[in-house]
Amino acid sequence: MITDSHCHLDYPVLYDELETVLNRALKNDVKFLLTICTTLESFKRIKLIVNKYNYIYGTFGIHP
Repeated sequence: MITDSHCHLDYPVLYDELETVLNRALKNDVKFLLTICTTLESFKRIKLIVNKYNYIYGTFGIHP
């Protein structure tokens, strides 16, 4: 079992293809993901993601 402890699923290139990205992760034994928020705007997408998938967790922080 693998945990991706730092990803940015809110980035457009990943967010726009989220189902494909997550399916690829699951097929490669990634069971949990921690998606990192770096702006207030990205937090909105992070909340949508973590509320939809019970194996994805999120953080909130503002990047300097």
